[in-house]
Amino acid sequence: MNIQELYYDADDIAYYIVLHDMGTRERSQFIEWLYDKEYEFLKLQYKKSKRKFTLDIDYFVNYIVDSDGIGAEIDQVENDFAAIGMALNKDGMIPDYWKFHSLPFKFLRLDIAHSDEKSIRTTLRDLLKGHDQDKSDSFQLMHIVNCLLFYHIQPYMEDHSECNFSKISPDDVIMFTVM
Repeated sequence: MNIQELYYDADDIAYYIVLHDMGTRERSQFIEWLYDKEYEFLKLQYKKSKRKFTLDIDYFVNYIVDSDGIGAEIDQVENDFAAIGMALNKDGMIPDYWKFHSLPFKFLRLDIAHSDEKSIRTTLRDLLKGHDQDKSDSFQLMHIVNCLLFYHIQPYMEDHSECNFSKISPDDVIMFTVM
């Protein structure tokens, strides 16, 4: 696992903003809060420039909202490259496996830290929905635990007992709090 992929990146935050349907003012307030309160989780390149962070988030929000138009632009750029005998390397545009699989935990932390609630109750199945993670796989289980540790998230069972992911069902209700 590449630990750098666990830090917040502009495209992660843009995706979070779009999922939460934030308007311009709410998005601006959220980015201010994030830069102030979640600074330790920002990628190094964004710790150096709040302006770059904000502009990159805006770019990715626009990309997500208008992905069809931007996809057409990428196709045109690819054609332009081909016309001069070069190839566009799209590999850099595809998110890393671990980055994609750390999103539920990034978003869980943001949901708890940015709300008035002290904890969130959910099932492991709901938390990992759409992320093809199998908690029975020991490698995946280790990834889940590492993400929770990295983001300072404490899991508890509904009765406040310790949560042991290797022994629970994907449908057991888990309470998550930020330490």
